[in-house]
Amino acid sequence: MGDLHDEKELFLKTGYQHSKKTLIASIKVINKLMLEPEINKRDLGLLSKYIESFYHRVDTSSPYWKSENNIVSRTLSKIGDYLAKAYNNLHGISNEPDEELSGLTSSWVAAMIEMAKDNSTINYKISMQYWSIMF
Repeated sequence: MGDLHDEKELFLKTGYQHSKKTLIASIKVINKLMLEPEINKRDLGLLSKYIESFYHRVDTSSPYWKSENNIVSRTLSKIGDYLAKAYNNLHGISNEPDEELSGLTSSWVAAMIEMAKDNSTINYKISMQYWSIMF
């Protein structure tokens, strides 16, 4: 996790082993980032991309993954809550696009889609408020 800011070896690179250990490590970092007063949208976006990559490559539909899938679902919901609030706060403030916020939104949606493909039984906290971000 120490190489999160190293442009040559980003955590999300597909060369990283996709295991429960790396998935849980990424969730721990996301949860830590979400507690900071100034949320680092770039790092959240990178970790969301890692989650997307993970769920794209690993079949997590078996009961073996149930606990981790629930943890990831809750964590992605936290990011969705943050995005909904961030977009609500932007209305009328600036006409300049927030590229980091857009990047985080894109990677969050991609992670949600990949996770949902194999795990339709997970209780996602996806409300119309989240999807209103997209439209």
